[in-house]
Amino acid sequence: MKVIFTKYSDVGRQKKYRIKTQIIEKNGKKIVFKEALNTESQQHITKMYKNGKKLKKAGFPLKLVKSWIKDKKIFFDYVEGTSLDELAIDIFFSFGKKKLFEKLKEIKPIIDKTWNSEIVNLDMTLDNMIQSETGEIFVIDYEWIYEGKIEKNFLFYRLLSIFYHRYGIYFYYKFSFDEMLKEFFDESLIEEMKKLNENFYSERLETVNINQKEHKPLEKVEYLELFFDNGDVTQYYFDYTNEISINISIPKGVKVIRIDPKNMALNMKITNKSFINKNNEKRILGCSTNAVYNDEENYIFTTEDPQIYFDGLSEGTVFFSFKQVKLGDILDNKKIIIE
Repeated sequence: MKVIFTKYSDVGRQKKYRIKTQIIEKNGKKIVFKEALNTESQQHITKMYKNGKKLKKAGFPLKLVKSWIKDKKIFFDYVEGTSLDELAIDIFFSFGKKKLFEKLKEIKPIIDKTWNSEIVNLDMTLDNMIQSETGEIFVIDYEWIYEGKIEKNFLFYRLLSIFYHRYGIYFYYKFSFDEMLKEFFDESLIEEMKKLNENFYSERLETVNINQKEHKPLEKVEYLELFFDNGDVTQYYFDYTNEISINISIPKGVKVIRIDPKNMALNMKITNKSFINKNNEKRILGCSTNAVYNDEENYIFTTEDPQIYFDGLSEGTVFFSFKQVKLGDILDNKKIIIE
């Protein structure tokens, strides 16, 4: 079994909503599943499955990915294609703000047609929509739904909010979140939707004081985190500035480690990811990440919680080192125009 992608949705969430999403490859087939991180969140997994059934019954106009429950997990069909998130950010890097806004305006009617007065899928975000080779759009998540009537424009507002938050480190110098919102909504509607968004998160996160985030680079302490998946997760912190090299002793029984290279978004170049087992046999490690781009050496992380997973480990030592690099150094073979 090969782990392709892992995401923990736990930080800040109420305990009953904490889950893990994983994509694995087994016998040449890709499998997607979500599972509860505690007994309280098991009901949330079951509810997701029911959400899909409710949306289909209400005549949801787009293709919803098939799901089923097994061994207390919810499984989804894996859809081959390109996410609308990838398409949109590629347009920004290649052609700039104007073309990005044009693409978003093409997407808005697709989101709007999924609204009805009885039930809506609040997970209509760019990363949750996959465009197949034939151009058909598949919706791959329906964790959050709303039953009842809600402001129609909130669906697209939430899409923009999540998209800007993910890539704010690049957008900030070219346009603000409010500037982007004004391309689609008038000011009175924007204020209404900000309140709706605040209510959405206050009902699901541990803190109820959720204000509209100002998207700009912040000065803060930088550190690397290391997690051992040995039943109870053991966590370590390493302070550093622009580069780091660490040797990680892997005890018997540990098969997976997670490295969060920084507590903020970053662009990085891995200079060593090797493993020597107890028999002194060396191999180069593969890894799975939540980077938005990688060429197996360079990685672009736009999330504030970048994650790298090494699996298939045994007793021995992992040698890991990287340095931060500029975006242009990574994409030097690609024309980037950010107007």
